[in-house]
Amino acid sequence: MYLNPHHRPLQNILWRDNPKLPTQCLQMQTGTYDLKSSSFLATRCLVELAHNEEHNYPLAARALLNNTYVDDILLGSDTLRKLFS
Repeated sequence: MYLNPHHRPLQNILWRDNPKLPTQCLQMQTGTYDLKSSSFLATRCLVELAHNEEHNYPLAARALLNNTYVDDILLGSDTLRKLFS
């Protein structure tokens, strides 16, 4: 399903392969939502990100792996100490 050209500027992804490289703005040409596989793909991307960056961001990886429903991260705490323990 191709997006209406008028709506394409609203569908952008910021991307870079390496933190030392400049950020690229990629404009979506097709719709990726409302597909039967959308929830799986969203979850799978977050799991892959958590595993790939676990050594750099252990707390974020734990949140992604244990506190995520589809693409929503549900996490909270009464104190910062409890949150980061």
